[in-house]
Amino acid sequence: MIKKSLSLFCFIFGFSMLSQAESKDRMLNSYTQSTNPATSIFSDEGTSGIAEIKQSYYSQPDMGLVWDGKRGEFTDININGIHRTSDNSFWRGGAGYKRGTRFDTQWSNTAQSEIFYPYLVGDSIGGNYKSETYWLGGGYGKRFNRSTLAGDFTYSGSVSWRNSDPRPKNTNADLALKLGYLYESRIGIFGLSAGYQNYKQHLNINIEEDYRKDKFYLMLGMGLYDRRYSTLESSYSRYYRGNAWEIGFSYFQKENAGFFAEATYKSSRFQVEESDFRISAKANTNNLNLLAGYLQQVCGQYSIDYLAGISLSERTGTENAYKNEVSNDQTGATVPVLISSNSPFRLTQGYYFLQTRLRNKDENRLFKRATVLIGMQTENETYEELYARYTNFISSIGGEFCFPINQRVVFETDLSLAYRMNLNKALHHDSSDEVVSGLLVPNFEYKSRSVLSENIEVRCRIQTKDIDWIPFVSCNLRQSNNQKKAYTLYAGLRLNI
Repeated sequence: MIKKSLSLFCFIFGFSMLSQAESKDRMLNSYTQSTNPATSIFSDEGTSGIAEIKQSYYSQPDMGLVWDGKRGEFTDININGIHRTSDNSFWRGGAGYKRGTRFDTQWSNTAQSEIFYPYLVGDSIGGNYKSETYWLGGGYGKRFNRSTLAGDFTYSGSVSWRNSDPRPKNTNADLALKLGYLYESRIGIFGLSAGYQNYKQHLNINIEEDYRKDKFYLMLGMGLYDRRYSTLESSYSRYYRGNAWEIGFSYFQKENAGFFAEATYKSSRFQVEESDFRISAKANTNNLNLLAGYLQQVCGQYSIDYLAGISLSERTGTENAYKNEVSNDQTGATVPVLISSNSPFRLTQGYYFLQTRLRNKDENRLFKRATVLIGMQTENETYEELYARYTNFISSIGGEFCFPINQRVVFETDLSLAYRMNLNKALHHDSSDEVVSGLLVPNFEYKSRSVLSENIEVRCRIQTKDIDWIPFVSCNLRQSNNQKKAYTLYAGLRLNI
């Protein structure tokens, strides 16, 4: 009774539905993490829930995106649950909160920079960036004989700010809706899904310290700087508005075994609107993800999974570039002057991988799972005569081990080793201060010839009558061939109810 009550509590207050995660990360999971919400019917678990609190800290000087800062610390609280009924239907829901600080950021006035790149706003001063994010999600699904229909939604909001001049403040709102359908035929299970996402962001920058009003720099997309001279001009504002559509097709030979394949296509677009209602930039992004494999091929007491995936992305955009010029020498008033129109930009990314997983059917044995992956990552970015090109080889090997202490206490350990090597790199940019290499906001890790990454996670599972208590710690270390180092630490508590 206690377990059911706690599970229902989790159902009411949480289920993680953030489907906007990076596609390549999702593709490394099994097909049960499909973008089709109807696949939740496959699970044989009853009413259950998970609650988790996690503290993380990272340090990455010269080893990451400049808008992530040289180091950071965050606290996450998430709760999710699912409630299954006797009439072959399920309800699920979730909520979460995240708060933290990124230290020593650069060119980072625009939150969610990876979404709106390259039409960002930055400054030459930098500083510490604080942020808070809230999310709420839920869904419902029901099986009708051979058919299953399900839907879910996610709403997230965030605020990001900096307490030093220039003082940017970003407010974000993101709503995602998705429907999924499955049909069980004699030859397999066919799936269809469709989704819609609407997101918007307001960026406002204020100048409060008089001695910094006279001169600072703004990067208004494409590396173009807007130099502020006026002591009367103490604020700047712009709006990002976008939406996206997604459609997916899938085939599963069986619910949890056999051949499967999935294809998803997502098209998104956004525009940048200045405070005087000028449309300064527009961009379209198309993503195609293909995933296929074979699950649970039996080999004695082990089962083997084979996975292969491709993720392709293309972002194209145009920008009307303005530069403020002084219109009155006495007052210092400025007016925007169009200096270029429809400047084209193109960014293409590709991710290709093969993965094999070996799993022990007896999860209480010392060896539980092993994973081997090889892949390729490409990125090409062009803007007029400027370009940046990268091709990376990626490989990783990992394992999960179990150390039972008694019937109620079990230690689990995940170990993995990954290696990335630049096969070729080409970069051409203006050497002046008007353009930041890479093209705008460089990923310093790409400048390394190779990066070695080690990861270890240790969990202790303490089983009680109604709850599994799972404290965990994790450490990830990265080192490049030019002796640059970075690390990420996690620690938290997870409750399985």
